[in-house]
Amino acid sequence: MQFAPEQQDTPMVQQAIKDYPEHMKNVINGIPLKRIATPDEIASAVLYLCHDSAGFITGEIMALDGGCSLV
Repeated sequence: MQFAPEQQDTPMVQQAIKDYPEHMKNVINGIPLKRIATPDEIASAVLYLCHDSAGFITGEIMALDGGCSLV
């Protein structure tokens, strides 16, 4: 399974928001949910894939992208 998280709240992204506020505003506005992912949201997806409930999932790409892949 491929795991493809998009923009997430990390120290590097927070620094980019400070250094390039207009660019990052455009990046975030380009995400349909209008926000970046939290670490907990990424971790929840990983935990789900590690759980027995996901035992029959194979060959999928989980796009944690706030809806970007839908546009």
